[in-house]
Amino acid sequence: MTEARRYFRYHFQKSVPKLILELMMVLVVLLLIPKSYVGEEIIVIELMLAGIMIAIIMPSLEFSEFHNRRNLDTWFSLPIDRMKLGLVHYLNGALQIGTVLTFMAVGILFRLEANAIKNYGMYALLCFTVLAMCLLLYGLLCLAFTCANTSADGSTFVLAYLILPLAINLAVLSAATHFKWMDEPIDSFAIGMPVCLFTMRTGFANAIVGDGNALSEVFHDSWFVSRLVLNILICAAATVMMLFNFRNCHAEKVEDISDSWFGYRTLLPIYALCAAFFTYTYAGSVLLGIVLIICYMGYRRSSKLHKSDWAVIAVYFLVSLLVCGMAGRLPDMIP
Repeated sequence: MTEARRYFRYHFQKSVPKLILELMMVLVVLLLIPKSYVGEEIIVIELMLAGIMIAIIMPSLEFSEFHNRRNLDTWFSLPIDRMKLGLVHYLNGALQIGTVLTFMAVGILFRLEANAIKNYGMYALLCFTVLAMCLLLYGLLCLAFTCANTSADGSTFVLAYLILPLAINLAVLSAATHFKWMDEPIDSFAIGMPVCLFTMRTGFANAIVGDGNALSEVFHDSWFVSRLVLNILICAAATVMMLFNFRNCHAEKVEDISDSWFGYRTLLPIYALCAAFFTYTYAGSVLLGIVLIICYMGYRRSSKLHKSDWAVIAVYFLVSLLVCGMAGRLPDMIP
C-alpha cells in the first residue's frame, strides 16, 4: 500500500501541469460568457457540459500512456499490483474532474448577479449530482478506453460507447412504431448518462431559485428513475470491470489488434442490428451483414476471420432476418 501511495503522489505531481491547463481553459470559458447571458438554466447546462466534456477526455489523458509497450514494461516492473496501478490512474483522473468542476462551480457564483441563487443548498446538490454522474460516466469510458490495445482504438471505443445509447434509442423507437407496441409514442428510451443528466436541468434550474418542488417532480417520472438506476448500475459495474480488466493487461498485446469483447467484437454487431431496425427488408439486412463482414475484416486486418467472429455474424443474420420475417407478417398479426 505504501508503494501505491508513493506512486499516486508521484503521478499526481506529474499531472499538475495538465490540471493547471484544464483550470485555465475553464477560466477562459467563464470570462468569455457575457454576464447578461448567465441565467439559472444556462449555468446548469454549463456545469453539466463541463463535467461531461472532462469525463470524455480524462480516460485518454490518464491511460494513453499504457498503450506504449516500452512504458508498460517499465510500469509493470514496479512493485505495485496492476489493479492498484489502474486504480491510482483512475483516482487521479477522478480528482482532476472534481477539481475542475469545483473550480467552475465557484467561478459561476462570481459570474452571477447578486441574489441570483436563492437556494444555495440546491446549488450544492446540483454540483454534487453533476460530479457523481460524471464520475460514473468517466468509469464507463475508462473501461472503453482500456479495453483497446492502441490509443486510436481506445478513442474509437469511447466515441462508440457515447453514441451507443442514441443508436439503441432510435432502434427501439423505430421498432415500437413499426410493430405498434404501444398506443401512444414514448419520447425516449435513451439510457445514456448524459441524457439522464440533462433531463434534470430544468428541475435544478428552478430549484436553485427557490422552487423546492421542481426537482422532486423530475423523479416522479418512473421512466426517468428506471433509466437513471440502470445507468448507475451499468457505470458502476463498468468501473469495477475496468480495474479487473487492467489487472489482466499484458505488455505483449499493446499496439496489437484490440480483440476485447467490449470492443469491436461486440460493438460492430450491435450497431449493425440497430441499423437493421430501420430497413425491415431482407435485402437491407443482407447488405448490412456484408458491411459487417467487411468491418470485421478491417478490424482483424485480414480476410481470415476467427470462428467466434463468424458466430457473432451468424447471430446478427439470424436476429435481423427474424425481424424482417416478423415485419413481413405484421399485417396478418394485427387485427
